Amino acid sequence: MRDGARRPYALSVLWGTVLALALAGCAPKDNPAVDVTGAPCPAVSKAAFDHALQTQGLSIRYSFDYDDLTLGRAFGEGNCDEGGGGLRGPTYQVCQFTSPAILSVKSPKGEFYFLPGLGQKASITTKDGTPRCVLAAPLYAQ
Repeated sequence: MRDGARRPYALSVLWGTVLALALAGCAPKDNPAVDVTGAPCPAVSKAAFDHALQTQGLSIRYSFDYDDLTLGRAFGEGNCDEGGGGLRGPTYQVCQFTSPAILSVKSPKGEFYFLPGLGQKASITTKDGTPRCVLAAPLYAQ
């Protein structure tokens, strides 16, 4: 094969790879942060959140920052990653928790409070910039 004939083939392979990565969003199919669905967590006001802390004897024992979010919880583990991207749209934060009991989220859109309950897995997502909580955490499915 002549040298000149290899270039179009190499370019077509390169562009095919670029297109495949763009369509896949550069995210592996087993990435648990890609889509998290579930029933919504109970969302409450700051006053109701403080009342729940007091009556249940809980406190925010663990707090951490991820991008422009500050997340607090009473128990369990937490892990954040990015969802979306590529042709799936812009990236957004996805934070998953094993058993937080309570969740507080400070974001550029305000402060948000959720009561998923003790022993319940939960995830916070910010697809439109507003934190939302669902009762699921695929990262901790085992």
